[in-house]
Amino acid sequence: MVGVSNESMPKAWFFLLLLFFGFLLSGCLQTQYKYVCSDGRILDLPQACLADASAGVSSGPGGAVGSALPQPTLPPFFAPSITPPSSGELGFLELAVLDRVNAARVENGLGALEWSERSASAARKYAQELVESGRFAHTGQNGSNVHERLDAEGLVYFIANENLAQVSFNGTVPEAKAVVDGWMQSPGHRSNIIDVDKLYSHAGVGVYCGTEVCVFVYSAVSLRRSASYSLERNFYSFVYVNDPGYGFGRTVPVRLVLSDVSGQLDAFVLPNSSVFEEAKSLPPSDFKARRFSYLKAFEGTPGFTEYVNASVGTGVMFVNAGEGSARFSLTVELTG
Repeated sequence: MVGVSNESMPKAWFFLLLLFFGFLLSGCLQTQYKYVCSDGRILDLPQACLADASAGVSSGPGGAVGSALPQPTLPPFFAPSITPPSSGELGFLELAVLDRVNAARVENGLGALEWSERSASAARKYAQELVESGRFAHTGQNGSNVHERLDAEGLVYFIANENLAQVSFNGTVPEAKAVVDGWMQSPGHRSNIIDVDKLYSHAGVGVYCGTEVCVFVYSAVSLRRSASYSLERNFYSFVYVNDPGYGFGRTVPVRLVLSDVSGQLDAFVLPNSSVFEEAKSLPPSDFKARRFSYLKAFEGTPGFTEYVNASVGTGVMFVNAGEGSARFSLTVELTG
């Protein structure tokens, strides 16, 4: 039998404890956190990369700005626990991104974009996909593009575009300003924000964070189109509400706003352009008696706001019923 004396036990444990704490102390002294920025700077904190708008954010095709990456990392046993932001924090960050985008638009003489929840839903889902797959591209794992992702949410729109950004995550929620500033320094991404042709009316933002990175998806869409027109005496014209060229392929709910009317104007919502062609071929007396098929009539109207379920080809025929020229503006807004 081999025995161990009571006196030797404390000495053995004391020796082992010394070895353990020596190893722990040695590891802490030799390991340092360092972060390399896209411009080559090596800093102690990743936030410092974001202090310069040209660093700290990486964007998709169209503008390359790098992201802060931790190097080297501690062994898993000593690595600090990183908890992704809550849904509430991410929701606040999404709204903050759109606020920064709108601030940039206003500074450049453009109107603010309205929030689109369906666009935001598509953006959130794609941000999560990019983080969980470790990919960073405008094309999804299944080959989807921004249009197909918006279609999957049931959003009907005229045009759409998206910006992406990826930021390294160390437990501190990224700043919206740094992300938008990064986009603004890339011509391709800037043009999606500062659209000089005033294409976009709404936008949604989605943010998703893992334990290493956060991905931002900004999806801008056009849900509204406005144009001004002029008609001479006895002239009439037809404006599509659901143009076959849009490619919607189905009935869509729209809001029609007729405004800035001057002169004597009559307006008729027609089911398609064929009815307009038939109306034009009527004898003057039949045309004046409005013997053509129409869905809604607004004669001598000073303007109106009307909701219509517009099938493919639906449009509005305008007739100048006065003695002088008539001018007006028509806005078509997709509401579905």
